[in-house]
Amino acid sequence: MKTYDTIRSFFGVSGTDIKKLSMLYVFLVASLCLMDISVAQTGWFWQNPLPQGNDLRDVSFIDANTGIAVGIYGTIIRTTDGGVTWSIQNSGTTQPLYAVSLINADTGTAVGDSGT
Repeated sequence: MKTYDTIRSFFGVSGTDIKKLSMLYVFLVASLCLMDISVAQTGWFWQNPLPQGNDLRDVSFIDANTGIAVGIYGTIIRTTDGGVTWSIQNSGTTQPLYAVSLINADTGTAVGDSGT
C-alpha cells in the first residue's frame, strides 16, 4: 500500500501539500508543479497541469471534480473535471498565494503575502 510518505520519497520531492481524492488518486503540490498521481495496474503517473507553469503551493478540492490550486505571482488554477484540465482564474494580485480552502464549488479563501 502506498502512503503519502511513500509518494514523497518515490518521486524525490518535498511536497507542500497532498490531497487525496479517492483510494486511487491523489494530488501532490511540490515545488514548481502540481502532480496528479494515480495508482493503476502499471504504477504511478504524474504531470504538471497546463495552462500555467508557476510554482504552486496549495490545492483544495471540494469534491472529486472541483478543485483550486494557488501559487506564486497570484496564480490560481481551477479544475472541474478532477484535474484532467485546469483553467487560469484571475486573483487580482501578483503576490504569492500560499494556501487555499474551498467552502463550496464557487467560493473559497486564498491567503498570501502582503495581506492577500
